[in-house]
Amino acid sequence: MLSKTIRLGKKGTIVIPKEIRDSLHLSEGTPLVLEVRGSEIVMRPLLPKRVKLRSEEIQKIVREAKREELRLEG
Repeated sequence: MLSKTIRLGKKGTIVIPKEIRDSLHLSEGTPLVLEVRGSEIVMRPLLPKRVKLRSEEIQKIVREAKREELRLEG
């Protein structure tokens, strides 16, 4: 486990050391989730959930979007 001691900066700023950023492939703008678990703070990257759709589900979504677009234009 990679561990570093850091200090809390002005306005609560936290700087994640480069070694840790690199190991987790974090870069500027990466969304992070901050959780409080008891007396601990846990920070982790926000990973988008992937959803698998069957082709008929995709077709239904597209049809509904087109209907809504036509309704809004009309």
